[in-house]
Amino acid sequence: MARIMAETIENSSCVLFENDAGITVAERRVKVAFHQYQAGIVFTILVSIWRTTVIQWEKLRLRPSVTISHLEGPNFANMLTVLGGARVLFVHNRISQNYRKNDPRDRLKRYLCRVLYIRADKLVAVSPGVARELKKLFEIPKDKILILPNPIDRDAITQAATRHYGDDRDDLTSQKYLVSVASLTEQKNHQLMLEAYKKFIAISLESGQFKLVLIGDGPERYRLKEICRALELRISDSEQDQSINLDAQVFFLGFQNNPYRLIKRAQLLLMTSLWEGLPIALLEAMSLGIPSVVSDCSEGIRDLWQVPPESVMTEDTVPFLDTAFGVLLSIQSDRTVAATYWAQAMERLVTNPNRRWGYARACQTRAAEYDVQKVKQLWNQQLGCS
Repeated sequence: MARIMAETIENSSCVLFENDAGITVAERRVKVAFHQYQAGIVFTILVSIWRTTVIQWEKLRLRPSVTISHLEGPNFANMLTVLGGARVLFVHNRISQNYRKNDPRDRLKRYLCRVLYIRADKLVAVSPGVARELKKLFEIPKDKILILPNPIDRDAITQAATRHYGDDRDDLTSQKYLVSVASLTEQKNHQLMLEAYKKFIAISLESGQFKLVLIGDGPERYRLKEICRALELRISDSEQDQSINLDAQVFFLGFQNNPYRLIKRAQLLLMTSLWEGLPIALLEAMSLGIPSVVSDCSEGIRDLWQVPPESVMTEDTVPFLDTAFGVLLSIQSDRTVAATYWAQAMERLVTNPNRRWGYARACQTRAAEYDVQKVKQLWNQQLGCS
């Protein structure tokens, strides 16, 4: 999002808290507030102070008419600094879900959201559910809240998907596989994905030929590898292996600067999240014509997939819902039952190649409505970015 906005909004500058992806924007200034993050409360406080100081200096130096920030850390820094014009905060997830624990860290973040967000000039929610929470839990006035979609740069995604990697990732793209693009965190619920994949490959000989590619990194990586071993799934880990072992079943590829060729060559995108706003990874897969199997965890996803509000799924009624873009599954309290439903939904999509063409067309048509050139017009109108 930061890169897309910096590229699209004229006369913009960009401050990134981290830039491990090596993001650069032609004819735009990109400054990194701090390159590396480490654990520890004292270190975290010092880094936060430094980052806020960097933001304040940039505001003093540039005197922008609008300062836009994304996610809680940058949003806090935006609100704790002055002289940056109108302060616009993008809220991508439901805060009550992101910080639902009762530990000091989550309590502090909930408190800062409550006291700082109400002072913003505008809060941009990426889904109706996020907007409702801002109004109900944080008492944000209705006239301060906008609902704007996350954009995607379809042209850039399409071009990136044509580029070969020049290494053994190209060999992997010649295999049959399912893909997940998500941080390895509790929110993304990868344990269910692995258990569903285990059931999926046992359903039929054809299913057994499929591999599972995990793109992304995070604190759950080690635990998920242990789950794979418990499930007797062969793994290939980019952190440990010098080359990709194509005999493996589950591939931990970590962060990828260009995930798009890997997405483009996949049969399906899987998203087992417990909660979401409007996932960029889902939009990007749709723009490449890849259908998905997704948990019913977000009004943003329902809106994207044009699911009628009256289509209610519960544990006791309909376990999954076919749409023009893929399969939406209800969230089940029993993970074993959930894994069975997920496996059946995955099998449903990969064994019907004729339907895949219909999914591909519908996905690309719908994703076009979220192209950055269309969303740019909304930014200019609603945020004063022109």
